[in-house]
Amino acid sequence: MKFSDFEAAFVRENRILKGLLSVALILSGLSTTLVLMGKSYVIYKNGAIFHERLLAEDVCREGFLSVVSGDPSKTLITSDLLSILARDSMLFPTMTLLKVESLERGACKVIMKSEEALHAFKLGLIEGNALPFYYQIQQIDEIKVEEKEQ
Repeated sequence: MKFSDFEAAFVRENRILKGLLSVALILSGLSTTLVLMGKSYVIYKNGAIFHERLLAEDVCREGFLSVVSGDPSKTLITSDLLSILARDSMLFPTMTLLKVESLERGACKVIMKSEEALHAFKLGLIEGNALPFYYQIQQIDEIKVEEKEQ
């Protein structure tokens, strides 16, 4: 084999390898671009929903409605609060639930409307894996509305 024949074969094989390398780089670049561009980003306008504990709000809603109706739920309310409610019931005529929101860890705020006025309550929660719904209402405090706020 002559050196010129070897050099020609070597150059030809290098061109084929360069072509295959170019095709592989183009395909990998294209697939990477498609993967990156294929993700859909969703921007949610109200980001507070991701920070609030939705289960705590549901426990506050259902537990407080059971208290106001006169039949407190044993699974949503602690036994200490049930004994207090047995002595002093919280009956409000024709209450309408307006809003339930999570304040901080272990507390919810419930806003209700009666025929006379608006009422706001802060509910204290306990949490634990042994509880049926992870949360139970431990404390109910009525939040006073100042005259200048009305």
